[in-house]
Amino acid sequence: MVRFLNTCLLAFFLSGCCSIVIPPVTLTGSKTAAERQIIGESAELEKDVWLVASARTASRVKLDYRDENESATQFVEGGYAYEAFLILDTFEKKLKELKKDRVVGENNRGLVSNLLLEKNYTVPENIRQKYDEKLKDDLDKGLPYRTLVETVEQINRARLLLARAYIENQKKANPNFKAKEEEILVSQKASYQEAALKGEMIQLDDGRWIAKP
Repeated sequence: MVRFLNTCLLAFFLSGCCSIVIPPVTLTGSKTAAERQIIGESAELEKDVWLVASARTASRVKLDYRDENESATQFVEGGYAYEAFLILDTFEKKLKELKKDRVVGENNRGLVSNLLLEKNYTVPENIRQKYDEKLKDDLDKGLPYRTLVETVEQINRARLLLARAYIENQKKANPNFKAKEEEILVSQKASYQEAALKGEMIQLDDGRWIAKP
């Protein structure tokens, strides 16, 4: 199904959207649960909206470059975002389940954290046993742990890719633009945490973890 993605980190697509052929889209007034989880209900760059196909239909998106000088840069930027959306679409359900179990939370750096590794939070024993690292080599019992590790890694990778794409675009307009990926992510921390559901874990600026009220 084609979805309406309102992305806080993809302002660059507006400047280049005319070079991308997008499949027919149906606009709706609401986001999917996954989009609320990953992107947020409200973003600092809310005015920068781009219509894209979901990753399930992304294979139909074709890049049509206007000239050879632009193509290399647009390929890099579009490639970063394209890969990010594929990752987010693949891992959105797993992320939701892991947050529900409170083994993954939104940290204060704009990324997600494996709460089993956090010093300022103790995972309940019954949940810790479910995601026990000692079981990782067991085909069945080790699946929860392997899923946890892979999901955290891939979600954070996708967020970094979106930040990287944004930076590359900003450099086109301003060669002196020096922001780092980590700085872009931190600037979006509030949006990610606001998008978290009630009861999910978020990290305060002082490092403490709390359940979202």
